[in-house]
Amino acid sequence: DLLVLRNNIVMRNLRKKDWTVESIGDDTWATLGDVEHKILVFMSEKKAVTRQELQNHLNRSGAFVTKRLSNLIDMGIVKPNGHTNDPKRTYSIVYRQ
Repeated sequence: DLLVLRNNIVMRNLRKKDWTVESIGDDTWATLGDVEHKILVFMSEKKAVTRQELQNHLNRSGAFVTKRLSNLIDMGIVKPNGHTNDPKRTYSIVYRQ
């Protein structure tokens, strides 16, 4: 017998999205926009990300990313790691219990 495991990028991305939705909750996910969805799915791939990594991933300005991160922090979905003025400050998802 031959077992074929398929692990293509589409299926991996769907699993990452599903895992992220499960981690923050369906109700919370439903209140967020596409950009926030992209941020959270990207963040779920890593333990922590910098604002610069998000800027590169989204191809958007620092101000744009900072505003989205601030909204996610205010909602309690994302937490900052490090001092506000630290250029290497990272952000990570706050997983619900």
